[in-house]
Formats: sequence, structure tokens, C-alpha cells
Amino acid sequence: MRVEQLMALLEVEKAGSMNAAAEKLFMTQQNLSKMLKSLENELGHKLFITTNRGIQLTEAGLTVLKTAQAVVRQIDEMYQKML
Repeated sequence: MRVEQLMALLEVEKAGSMNAAAEKLFMTQQNLSKMLKSLENELGHKLFITTNRGIQLTEAGLTVLKTAQAVVRQIDEMYQKML
């Protein structure tokens, strides 16, 4: 698991779509999808489902999201302390 994957997960949830998140992250939607699929494979759980209103987090996705938020927050705090 890489921090970039967690940050991508957070951005997808925030943006509400893969396309919008990919644009914000300066990557293609295909690369973003591959990154998140790799995370799903590593964790052994599907994190998103596609609906007619976009994408939605699964139960496992919500669990990972909460942890990802905490991890990214701690990384940000570490950088702030080092500046």
C-alpha cells in the first residue's frame, strides 16, 4: 500500500467521480483506476461500486477511507513540524 493510493482514494471520494479526481491529480482516468484496482487487490476488497449517480464507497471502502484520512492527516502534521 502506498500513500499515493490513499490520497487518490480520498480525492475520488471528494470529487465523486474518477474523471474529476484524475483531472485534479493530473493523471489519466485509466491510471487512476489501475492504482485503485491495485489497492483493492492488495486489500482483498472492492472499495467502490458504480451507480447511475457516479461511484460510491462500499463498506470496506468507508473503512479504508477513514483510515486513509487519519494517515494523510498524520503525514501532513509531520511535514508541518519539519518546516
